[in-house]
Amino acid sequence: AAAMSCAGGILALGCGLGKTLTTEVVVNAVAPRYFGRPLIIATTLTAFGAWKEYIPRFEKLGFSEIFLVSIDSLHKFEPGFPSNGGVLIYDEGHLLGAVTSRRTKHALKLRLKVDFCLLLTGTLFHGGIVRAITCMNLAVPGLGTFASSFSAASYFQCIEEVTYKETRGDKTIDVTRHKIVKPTGEHHARFQEFVARRFVCALA
Repeated sequence: AAAMSCAGGILALGCGLGKTLTTEVVVNAVAPRYFGRPLIIATTLTAFGAWKEYIPRFEKLGFSEIFLVSIDSLHKFEPGFPSNGGVLIYDEGHLLGAVTSRRTKHALKLRLKVDFCLLLTGTLFHGGIVRAITCMNLAVPGLGTFASSFSAASYFQCIEEVTYKETRGDKTIDVTRHKIVKPTGEHHARFQEFVARRFVCALA
């Protein structure tokens, strides 16, 4: 499935179904809009070899520069990247975490410096609400709708209370925390419907 807009989108296809090849088609389609601006490919180190095969073809599309960056090095790359626009391909989007994690914070900051982002993932739903909404907001800022993961989890009723023992000094007490879990049953169906309504197959 693909969620596309003029600002970017999500390419959610299972492993081996052609995400990288489809990405090349998308990049070819949007390249004329961003002529003279940079292209950033953020991925895992293990995927560098696969992406390097595409770079010679991307170089013919008029981008000013092409950066191949590890998603684990975004905290080094993002601060020095100017806010001059461009295109971001974010591979393995399901590895994003909570917005407080270092990788996710710098990915979201980098997104605000470019014009268009295509996020790739083979497991959009497997990480639950937190990762799915983070993926949506990285691809197109605001696409995830909810202001926080907990507000989304509250809406889809997938917050559990977890009680455990904690030692404080010479006392052991019961501590209760709230934990976001994956939605189940009708709430899972509602969450799928929420995501599906934002999925369209167009670049216009």
